[in-house]
Amino acid sequence: MHRNVSETFPKRFGVTPFSIYTKGQKRGAKVSIFVVDLGFSSAKWLHETSQGLVASCYRKTKEDSSGSYKFGEDSYIVGERALLETGSHYIRTVEELLDMYPLFVGVCLNKADAYCNGKDTLVVGLPYEHWKAETEKAYKRKPNSLTRLTNDLMSFEVNSKAHQFSQVFVYPQGLGGVKAYLANNECKGNILGIDIGFNTVIYTLYSCEEKEILTGKTFYKKGIHEMAVSNLLPILREKGFSGKSFTPIELNHVIRTGFIQSGFDKIDLTPEIREVSEGYFANLLQLIIGDLKAHSGVITFDTIVFFGGGARMLTNRVKSDKVKIEILPQPEFANALGFRIKAQEMLNLSSKTCQSSVESEKPCSSG
Repeated sequence: MHRNVSETFPKRFGVTPFSIYTKGQKRGAKVSIFVVDLGFSSAKWLHETSQGLVASCYRKTKEDSSGSYKFGEDSYIVGERALLETGSHYIRTVEELLDMYPLFVGVCLNKADAYCNGKDTLVVGLPYEHWKAETEKAYKRKPNSLTRLTNDLMSFEVNSKAHQFSQVFVYPQGLGGVKAYLANNECKGNILGIDIGFNTVIYTLYSCEEKEILTGKTFYKKGIHEMAVSNLLPILREKGFSGKSFTPIELNHVIRTGFIQSGFDKIDLTPEIREVSEGYFANLLQLIIGDLKAHSGVITFDTIVFFGGGARMLTNRVKSDKVKIEILPQPEFANALGFRIKAQEMLNLSSKTCQSSVESEKPCSSG
C-alpha cells in the first residue's frame, strides 16, 4: 500500500535527513543559491539571472591539458569538448552520477563564473525513486547515499580550488517541475508531473489539497534515449551513417538540434524525429497511466504538466478535452527552477522551526 510522505516521515524529523547545515548557520540568512540539476544527458545550472547546460560527458586526460578539470587524483575534459575525442564516457548509472556530482558542480561554478564563499546554498537533484528510497534509509539512521552526497558537496576541490557551501539541499527530480508550474498557476485538484529526460522518465502525482506528493515513480531507460536507439538509429543507418558508432550523448544531441552533419551537408532530421516520437510518447503515456492505475487506484488528476528536455518535442502536439495540459517553457530547466523556489521557501523560514519534509508543501508550525 502506498504511504504518503506524512506517513513515511513524521513531522518531527523535519528536513534533516536530506539537508545539511554547518554549525552556527541560521535559516533565513540572506545567501546566494546555486542550483545544479545533474542528469544523464546534461547538468543544468542556475545562478542569480544566469543559467547554462554542461553535457554529462567526460574523459580522463593529462594533468596539464588545456581546459581540463582536476578532481581527486585525475584530470578530466568535461562537457561538449569531451564528445569530440575518443575515450569519452557519459554518466550511465545513479552511482556514477553520485560519484561525479562534485566534479560537475565545480564545472558549473566555473561556467557561471561564480564563487562560493562558505555562506552560499547549493541545491541539487536526484531521480525521485532513488531519492525516496535513500531518504527512508536516512530516516531510519541507516547508511544512505543522500548523506554521503551532501557531505561530499559541502566542501570539495576542483582544479585545486576549494568550494565550500553553508548548506546543501537534495531534492527529488519531478518535484521541481511541479513547483515551477505552481509558481505561476493556481493549484487545483491533483497535478500529474511528467519529467521526460534522456535516460529516465519520472512521474509525480501532487495533491493540491494535501500539499504533498502522493506517489511517483522513476522509469529508467525509458527516456528519449530509448526512442533514439529503437527508432532514430535505424534511420541514421539508412542515411549513410552505418559505419559510425553513436554514443547516447551524441544521439541526444541529434534529437535536441534536429540536424546531423555529413561532409559539407547539414541534414535536417526534424521530420523523421517528429514521426518516430509520436509512437514513443503514446507508449510512454500508456506506461504511466497503467502504473498509476495499478498503484493509485481511484486517485484522479486535473492537470498534466510536462517538463524535462524531452517535453520540447511535445509542443503543439498534445491536446485533451478531459484534463488541462501544460508544457513548461524551458522544460529542461524546470526542475532546477522549481528547486530554487523550494530552497528560497526553506531559507525564508527565518527563526521558525520547520517540521515539514521536502515532498510535503504544508506550512511549517510557528511554535
